[in-house]
Amino acid sequence: MISEEQKKFENDIDSYMSNKNIFRNRLSYLIQGILIKFEKRFDDVSRKITAETEIHHELDILDTSLKLTFQHCSDSCRKDSNLLKKLDKYFEDVKTYNHIRDYYILSCNGKAEFLKKENRVQFNYNQTFFAVEALNLYNKLNRNQNNNKNLSESLNFRKGDEGPPKDVYKYLRHSYFRKVREFDNTIEFKNYSLEDFYDVYLSIYTYVLLNRQLNQYNNEYNPLYIDCEKTFEKINTLTNIPVEKIRIIVKDLTFNPGQKLDLICTPLIEILDINNKKSYITSYGLFLYSNIERNAFVLLDNKYKISDKSFKEKSLNNELVEMLKSYKNISYKFNIKIPKENSNENLTDIDMVLYDSESNSIIVSELKNFLRADTIAEHLNVQGRKNEEGLNKGFSQISKIKDYYYSNPNELLKKYFGFKDIPDNLTICFTVISKNNLGSRIYEDIKILDTINFENLLKRHKGKLLNLIQEINSDALLPKLNDDYWCEEQVVDFAGYKITYPFLKLKHKHFV
Repeated sequence: MISEEQKKFENDIDSYMSNKNIFRNRLSYLIQGILIKFEKRFDDVSRKITAETEIHHELDILDTSLKLTFQHCSDSCRKDSNLLKKLDKYFEDVKTYNHIRDYYILSCNGKAEFLKKENRVQFNYNQTFFAVEALNLYNKLNRNQNNNKNLSESLNFRKGDEGPPKDVYKYLRHSYFRKVREFDNTIEFKNYSLEDFYDVYLSIYTYVLLNRQLNQYNNEYNPLYIDCEKTFEKINTLTNIPVEKIRIIVKDLTFNPGQKLDLICTPLIEILDINNKKSYITSYGLFLYSNIERNAFVLLDNKYKISDKSFKEKSLNNELVEMLKSYKNISYKFNIKIPKENSNENLTDIDMVLYDSESNSIIVSELKNFLRADTIAEHLNVQGRKNEEGLNKGFSQISKIKDYYYSNPNELLKKYFGFKDIPDNLTICFTVISKNNLGSRIYEDIKILDTINFENLLKRHKGKLLNLIQEINSDALLPKLNDDYWCEEQVVDFAGYKITYPFLKLKHKHFV
């Protein structure tokens, strides 16, 4: 239950952000200024060793900045000539506001401690297993870095060469995107298909890339502007999709000021240009470091409600089969139903079981395939706020399976796994294996493994499950505190409060 002190604190920090002087500007002018400033900040952090984490912070800052702008801008005729200078302070305030708001949300959901004495506030997040958090962040960032490096090397234009749009589009659509896709499905929506959506998205991405290339040669940090009607024509030229269908998809990709979705899901922002004509504005940074598939599924599920999400389960099963098939000592089964006692209903099902005949070792796993989480809000949803959500559901299911096994070991192993006799030296491990998870939840003695870690352990131990189980239980694969990562207290003066909260940092030595 949220206390009165928490409510007052929330109101005070929101009020502090809503009364910024920069909101006394013309709306379109302010939006353009924010995107120009973001382009410069994005370019600066992209050159750092710590780019992979800092860029996502910048995307979060942009998201909050624009949502606050649409909420509080007075849309007057004023155009502050010093706006860009003032935006430096505004962006830093938004950065701090985001950190405080994230911990406030955690405290409201019982996952962080909120302590207040007069004007001092402290957040303690004791449920975080920072080593797991750091490991999953390393995995995610390493994957992103490799993808973006490959893209940059493949699109290396010569000076003065803007590149043929058709060639860039074909590369993005049929080479680069094909390699980074995770799901193979042909979802049809009311007015268009998923493939139509990707065609339109990547054609806009083409013009964003070419615009950035031109900016680099001119040492500028301008966002991309496209007249609304010309947008449809340009996309039609690249894709041959009918203009009316393009118009519908572009509308779905256009930011709605009242939306809860991240800005990266809807990267087109509608403004009025200097001639009072409708135009779209967008940024290079909203495309390069965003996951196209993740954004598409989040957006389209929000708008059209994807009823059949089994493609995620099938995709992960197929990926695991590819990992396992070269190890002749490992047999595996997926989706084993466990019935309730004296009932026709199922207690639960076992997503995956592995048996190593050489070492008499078994791994029983609950599988979770999440869309990539790029924000704290997505992170919290992955963690699970209720027992039937996210990782909580995974732990709940594997716990049921574990209890069932220890109540009926003979029945389970003989009936479902084909054992004739139960070996005395059997080693069994119950775990949750997840893909794209940023969570650090721990539950009793049940471990959670990212698919990248699982594959690395398989290779390291050449498929010997006993060794793999021993390493899982020893936590040997985790990054080391003060070597690979550290967590330090941040102390800030904000909205009349002195606020303290923990902050996880990576040393990024793996990316040097």
